[in-house]
Amino acid sequence: MGFNRRLERCTIFEAKLWGISDGLSLLQGRKCDRVLMPTYSLEVIEVIKGFNSKNSNSALIRRIYQHLKTVDHWLLQYIPREENREVG
Repeated sequence: MGFNRRLERCTIFEAKLWGISDGLSLLQGRKCDRVLMPTYSLEVIEVIKGFNSKNSNSALIRRIYQHLKTVDHWLLQYIPREENREVG
């Protein structure tokens, strides 16, 4: 399973958030009750884990959090960039 999205001008941080959002959207119809999201971005982990709907002005982060509310158990896992290898 995979996906792609055409992004206009955005930061690398925003592109990572779009990847998480789109991945969660794909899983939503598959009735997954556990989701593991590996990332090498500590910034992404901090923003999602520290989400507060009253303080967030990011519609994208709110969308991610809405997806996560439909999952029983979810985990953002930090993987250092040098350990994030593509399986060939």
